[in-house]
Amino acid sequence: MTLQERLLALKKARATSCDDRNPVSPVGARTQPRAGDPRDVAPGPDWTRVGEFVYTRCTRTPLDESLRAAIDSVESGSTSLFRGRGRLVFFDTETTGLSGGAGTVIFLGGCGEVLGDEFAVRQFFLTDYPGEREFLRGIIGCFESDAICVSYNGRSFDWPLLLGRCVMNGVRPPDVQHIDLLYPARRFWRSVIGACNLGAIERHVLGISREHDADGWEIPGLYFEYLTDGGTDRLFDVFEHHRTDITTLARLTREMVDATTQRTEFNGIDAVNLARFVAARSVSETEARRAEVILTIALETARDSTTRLDAGRELGLIFRRKRRYDDARTVWARVFTEFGDLASGLELAKLLEHRFRVYEEALSVVEMLCDACRDSTRRSAAGAPAELEKRRARIERKIAALR
Repeated sequence: MTLQERLLALKKARATSCDDRNPVSPVGARTQPRAGDPRDVAPGPDWTRVGEFVYTRCTRTPLDESLRAAIDSVESGSTSLFRGRGRLVFFDTETTGLSGGAGTVIFLGGCGEVLGDEFAVRQFFLTDYPGEREFLRGIIGCFESDAICVSYNGRSFDWPLLLGRCVMNGVRPPDVQHIDLLYPARRFWRSVIGACNLGAIERHVLGISREHDADGWEIPGLYFEYLTDGGTDRLFDVFEHHRTDITTLARLTREMVDATTQRTEFNGIDAVNLARFVAARSVSETEARRAEVILTIALETARDSTTRLDAGRELGLIFRRKRRYDDARTVWARVFTEFGDLASGLELAKLLEHRFRVYEEALSVVEMLCDACRDSTRRSAAGAPAELEKRRARIERKIAALR
């Protein structure tokens, strides 16, 4: 038997062994739905059919004024969190796998946004694979009209997966601006709480405690169980998990806007990285001063000495960049005296020698640094001993020349 004959035989055997009554299609399958298909059933009374195997529901909650103000500030581009202008759409998905790839399908997608005096979360549910095209069209319909997608790790996972599934289904993918809150969250809280998955942020930053909620790792398995037996008992937990994820994105946005614009207490957040974030994105003098305010408050009130030390170092650098040398001198002198920070001492010595030309004071600081360098564990912070000796000799020559 030739290879071609063997392939034809296998094709015929496969065709005759296929069971058309199997209600579960493999990932990516394109089976045709039949009239009255038992798979095409609403998962609950609050879901509305919008296409074959596609259902949607919209949950509305009263809009908190502080949340409205935060969203308005981001949409207008008036905060350092994001510089674009548009309509914020908070986006999240639940999928058949957690690693992405061509075999991973989105089965639950949703978007949250402000509608009047309410925060509305619209969810789309795929009851079986043949409806994926209409399902995707429903989701991307949320991103029309100058939408800005807000997600958590969406830039790396949810959004590329959505775009890939659109391409595979012949659906034109949306082209929108994107804010991924994961990256500022890591800068603001990773040094304080460790892991920055959304659950950790909810517990440690937002104070949210979930009840009757499905764990993220078990959600794909619950969907596969639903495809197999049609049971929806645990799906309600999945729907609530997904809805809560979206509302959490809005609350986290409010928390970040508050931290970058008006917060006055910085325990529980990395104040130094917060100030760097604001300073790097500032486009006005008011925003630039906000970074100084954050560091000044941290220097004065932080509970741990490490935070106060780092805040003082960074504040001195900001003052130097702005050529506010008197302020830089004051801050570095305080940090050097209070914490014995050799890096601040070295910056102070440079400033005293080259800007203020008070050589006696500069020499005194350099001598203290030289003494500190005898401790090998502190040597790198103050520079190499040879460099300090060279600096001391140069200052002494300058002093001698003035006599």
